[in-house]
Amino acid sequence: MKKNTAMVGHRTLASDACLTQIAERHPMMEIDTVKVAQRLRRTAALIADGVAYQLGRYDLSEGRFAVLMMLYHHPDGELQPGVMADRLAVTRANISGLLDGLERDSLIVRRSHSDDRRRVEVRVTDKAIDLLDRVVPGHFGVLTDLMAGLSADERAVLITLLDKIAERAGAREAASPPASPAAVDRLASIA
Repeated sequence: MKKNTAMVGHRTLASDACLTQIAERHPMMEIDTVKVAQRLRRTAALIADGVAYQLGRYDLSEGRFAVLMMLYHHPDGELQPGVMADRLAVTRANISGLLDGLERDSLIVRRSHSDDRRRVEVRVTDKAIDLLDRVVPGHFGVLTDLMAGLSADERAVLITLLDKIAERAGAREAASPPASPAAVDRLASIA
């Protein structure tokens, strides 16, 4: 049996022969476009794996890390859970779960606002700041290492190209019907 896929790392890509066969049945398909999309997805998955491994060494998920970084770098030092959910593009339930775990680990504190007790504000603890001081160099070190094969000019071109793709994808998403509840919670796995 002939293989129709190529292994790159631990991600499988459709082979050129497989793509050609599909294109024969679907003439509108542009093989190079599919190759680019496959490689973007594979590369994003490999980067996510590297980041997850690095953060996992500190018992952090990408979601937990994002919440801590958002709070740490916010000028007021504290935010409301709903604001964080909006900025991270997750549901309120998802942000509540992240905050529950961070609070359990003494990395954040929640307090009622002095003027409106219904309003909750979240702040990082000193323990979280100490953790971030240990995590951040390794986290950004992984990203730097992954990009080490590209020159500064190549990185600038890549940023421009990725921004173009992201802009197009954002426009398509905005023009699409509302996402299913599963799609809205797409980041739930980062919790």
